[in-house]
Amino acid sequence: MKKYSKYSILNKPFLPIEKIFEREFIPLSMSEYLLEHEITAFFGNVSNEVGRSIVENEIGFPIGVYYIENICITFDGCLFTDNALLSSDSLNFRESSREVLSHFLKDELTEVYVENTCVLLYGPGWTTWGHWIIEFLTRVYIIYRMGFDKNNIKWIIPSDCPDFAIKIINMVGIKDINLILFDHTNTILRCKSIIIPTNLTCGMSCHPLMSEYISWIKNILGCVVSPDPSLRLYLSRQKLATSRRVSNAEEVENIIKNNGYRVVYPESLSVSDQIHLYSKSISIFSEYGSASHNSIFASPQTFIGCLRDNKRSVGFVQSALCKAAGQKMCYIFGDHNYTNNNSEYTINPIDLKASLNFAQNKIIRSLLNVDRSKNP
Repeated sequence: MKKYSKYSILNKPFLPIEKIFEREFIPLSMSEYLLEHEITAFFGNVSNEVGRSIVENEIGFPIGVYYIENICITFDGCLFTDNALLSSDSLNFRESSREVLSHFLKDELTEVYVENTCVLLYGPGWTTWGHWIIEFLTRVYIIYRMGFDKNNIKWIIPSDCPDFAIKIINMVGIKDINLILFDHTNTILRCKSIIIPTNLTCGMSCHPLMSEYISWIKNILGCVVSPDPSLRLYLSRQKLATSRRVSNAEEVENIIKNNGYRVVYPESLSVSDQIHLYSKSISIFSEYGSASHNSIFASPQTFIGCLRDNKRSVGFVQSALCKAAGQKMCYIFGDHNYTNNNSEYTINPIDLKASLNFAQNKIIRSLLNVDRSKNP
């Protein structure tokens, strides 16, 4: 078996996949325009910098797949040829990936040859729930739209892939027998031929095809149901996260509960139970993070509220997802605690109560519209 020194990989230059393999790109959509954001209201302190950042990237990239022969895969799903590491905004591979590779790769790596045609199903962020449901599983949708048979190809994921990822991969119809799991810290996969779908997310927003993806995954998972008018959820990060936490969480959760919301810690529930809850809810409030993106499983009538700090680093992809799902939403901006390295922020109770009242009015309107459509 061929051996690699990790430094032989790290010393390669980063070159854009779009230029090197331009002829190997098969488009599904050539449109580069991204979705507008669905922000029905802001609450709290919004800085000029944060306000401007929401419109910074309105142009993305074409959607489709690269069909490439004789290419290698290493940690994080990073791709390289004999001459270069590949960078791509459409896959979240950038020059900064070099530091990640330097930290996680073993000094010596073994090459394993893959004869079967395969799909790269993961990338940076593979340990996180949110990346799976709005980024990696969109690749399964693109493969479906491109006409490939998912049962006649292999799907590449890391051997230490989280259990929840394996579960939802199975739920969308990919069998364990068709998975290629490899230890990406000490193994290099050299693929005879690989299909590399682009992402549907792009910076602060996402591609319009996200709407079709949401409909597709909801149908597969049985999420196309009428919401329960009494089911309101608050998704808390307090028992899991070490960053982006609400510092006055007890006060916030008491207000939330007094407004008829059930506090949920998503990591304590099975994947199936989570998806069932989200699909039936009429309102979902959450601390901004992966759990926020569970809004894609909810109905268009469901109102979404996101608590977040007032720094630009968190991003605005959530409001683009709500646009794709046809949902109304709001952000509640807290005051960031700059003396705390864990990025905690404080939510003003007055802002939170105002947002919950606003959500209730929107819920009433949406339910009335549903009733009118059933009884014109």
